[in-house]
Amino acid sequence: MKNNISPRMSEYIESYIRTHQRESIDVTKEEKKYVLYLRKSSKDKDKQVQSIKDQRKDCYQYAKREKIRIERIFEESQSAMISEGRDAFKEMMEEIKKGTYNSILAWHPDRLARNMKDAGEIIDLLDKKILMDLKFPSYTFVNNGSGKLALGVQFVLAKNYSDNLSVVTKRGNHKRFEDGEGIRSNKYGYKLVRVGDAKKI
Repeated sequence: MKNNISPRMSEYIESYIRTHQRESIDVTKEEKKYVLYLRKSSKDKDKQVQSIKDQRKDCYQYAKREKIRIERIFEESQSAMISEGRDAFKEMMEEIKKGTYNSILAWHPDRLARNMKDAGEIIDLLDKKILMDLKFPSYTFVNNGSGKLALGVQFVLAKNYSDNLSVVTKRGNHKRFEDGEGIRSNKYGYKLVRVGDAKKI
């Protein structure tokens, strides 16, 4: 088939495409404003510190490797099983909705959500293009239909893990009570005994 486009017009089109592609890449790069979200749910202070420290180290190394600029850090030690109670997460999401930031870096999707309300809000913001990107050192996310489906599965798995852990913990505590044991280690200077054995001490 004969090409009816003149050489001059062809050159203009190619020039326009190259310029448009370059501008699109530059704008996209500038528009992605990342925040780092760190979370640990354990109530053990030492474990909290170590987990947060490890997450921060991995995320910093990943950000350096991927040339990601971290605009702000949100950090907390709260469970993600329910949507309430995570003040840092709530503030981060509000800032994203306002347009202050639009991308999140976290260690793994389960750091962001282990409940369907927060998970649904994250995916909804991705659909609306308010949230432009998610990055994880331990998980590869692609912002398309398949990527959001896989992300949703990760959130469901995280919720299932939390639900099962709660059941197992309650069952274990109940068994310890039946055996006359406590659910925590004894305080220094105290000894836990069965009610019937108290008179023997």
